[in-house]
Amino acid sequence: MMRRRNWWGLFLLFMGGTWGAMALSALTGDARVLAAPAAITWYVDVATGNDGNNCRSPGTACATIAATVDKAADGDTLEIAAGNLSGA
Repeated sequence: MMRRRNWWGLFLLFMGGTWGAMALSALTGDARVLAAPAAITWYVDVATGNDGNNCRSPGTACATIAATVDKAADGDTLEIAAGNLSGA
């Protein structure tokens, strides 16, 4: 028995991103849906931060923008507390 390919579902997947994946799921009965990783908010606080922190909350902020950028990925957000930043 030859397996029938669902070309329309593949087209929607590649052309429609998440919507295409959901349509493909509905057409094929496959419950898996592809999703992009969630963006992360990173925190910088010159006054109270520490570059050894995880930088994931205001209470565990990094001290420098450079340390935070090293942890961040494309699409992430940096929240920078008020303070005097040096070029060091």
